[in-house]
Amino acid sequence: MSEQTLTSIELMNLLSDGMVVVNQNQTILFANPASAELLHRKHADLIDNPFPYPLEPSQPIIQITLEQCKCKLRLETRSIPWEGQPADLIIIRDITEQEYLVQAQQNKDRYFHMMMENAVDMLALFDGNGILQYINPAMERTLGYTVAESTGKHLSYFFDEASASFVTRFLSKLPTNEEERLEGTADVLHKDGSIRTLSTTTTYLPENLNTKIYIVNCHDITETIQHEKEIQESERRFSKLFQVMPYPVLLFRLSDWVVLETNDYYLPKLKINLKDMVGKTIDTLAGSALNYEVLTTEISKHGRIREMPMT
Repeated sequence: MSEQTLTSIELMNLLSDGMVVVNQNQTILFANPASAELLHRKHADLIDNPFPYPLEPSQPIIQITLEQCKCKLRLETRSIPWEGQPADLIIIRDITEQEYLVQAQQNKDRYFHMMMENAVDMLALFDGNGILQYINPAMERTLGYTVAESTGKHLSYFFDEASASFVTRFLSKLPTNEEERLEGTADVLHKDGSIRTLSTTTTYLPENLNTKIYIVNCHDITETIQHEKEIQESERRFSKLFQVMPYPVLLFRLSDWVVLETNDYYLPKLKINLKDMVGKTIDTLAGSALNYEVLTTEISKHGRIREMPMT
C-alpha cells in the first residue's frame, strides 16, 4: 500500500463524518472510527461484514433513521478505486440536529402563516418597491379585494390619484432594521370607491436574504374616526347652546365641587364672572360657608341648581 494511501486512511480516521469503503458486493473493506460511532456498532463488527443498510446505485444519497437513538443519518455513496479494485465510499453524516432545525423553521413558518390567515386585522407583506407579495383574507373584509386580486399589485393601486404622493413618502420612510416601527394612518381606496382610514404599523423582516420584505398591520379605524367627529360636533352644538342660555349655568363635580364649565354670566352681588370659577371649587371661591350660601342664593335668584348625571 502506497504512502499516499496510508495518508488518506489516516485523514479519514480523523474525520467526524463516517467513512466506509465497500466492494461491489457491499462488503465493508474499511471503516473509520466515526462510522462505528454513528452507526452505533462496534468497529470490529463492521469490517468484512455486509454494510447494514442496502445501497442502490440509482440512489447515491439516502437518509436512514436509527431507532435505538432516533438519530437521522445521511448516506452519500461515491465510486472510488480501492487497492486497484472498483469500490464505493459511503460518507455518513449525522443530520439529526439539522433536521430538527429544519422542522423547527417549518413549524415557525406554518404558525406564522396560520396567524396571518386568521388575523382580524389586514396583514400584508411587500418588498422595497411596494409590490405586494402576500395579503391575508382580511383584505376582502376591509377593502373588498380578494387575495388573488391584490397579490402582485403595487401599493399605489389602493390609493386614489390625490394620494399618490403618500405612497412615495411611505416607501421612502420604511424601517431599515427589525427594531424600527413606522406607524401612521392612511386613507385607502375601497373596491366600492369609498375611502377607508387605516391605522398602520410597518416593520422590517430580516429573515429574507434575497430581497427586503416588510410586513404592515392595518386596522380599520374609519368608524372610530366618524364616531369621534360626531362627538366633537355634539359637544360643539352643546357648547354653543350652553353659552347663550339667559341664566347662570355651572357644571361641577359633586365629589369635590370643582367647576368644570360655566357660561359667560356676571353675578353683580358677588362681583364675579362665572368663567373665573372654572377649575376652582365653589366653596374656595366663595371664601367661607357664609359666602357659599350667598353664592348659591345668588345663583338661585338668577337660575336653578340641578344635579345632572355626568359620564
